[in-house]
Amino acid sequence: MIRAARVDLRPLPDAEADAVLAGDRGRYAWSPGYPTPGDVETAGWPVPVDRRFAPLQIVERSSGLAVGGIGCHGAPAAGVVEVGYGLAPEAQGRGLAGAALAALVAFLDAQPEVVMIVAHADSPASARVLERCGFQVDRAPVDGQPRWIRSSPPDGRRPG
Repeated sequence: MIRAARVDLRPLPDAEADAVLAGDRGRYAWSPGYPTPGDVETAGWPVPVDRRFAPLQIVERSSGLAVGGIGCHGAPAAGVVEVGYGLAPEAQGRGLAGAALAALVAFLDAQPEVVMIVAHADSPASARVLERCGFQVDRAPVDGQPRWIRSSPPDGRRPG
């Protein structure tokens, strides 16, 4: 688990991933808008061999509810790892995405095989979250969308 200011990022257990895929809200502590379509998609991805790079749930600590998802789109390749995140509509606009992304970035900065983090923004709000977490727009769009990149920590040093 990765702890942030107001959220915890916790691995998505297999049984809960199955419930996300099945649309079974039954016994889980989920906010009304969770899972989002993005959460359903990532719940179906194969679990990576290196679980450090597996999808995570964003759990709001004050309510204990899963409000979204965040994580890597697989293990790093040539030092580059792609991340994505999303929140249920009722959790948006409250700083939770920024808190979650900042915590994930700090975690990834501590991984020696990660030298660059890549992301895509699907809204102006998401672009602001990426900017606040040290990402910059890459000059080479991918699939018509600008790619956001964040290289090693700004001071050039790895934590720890």
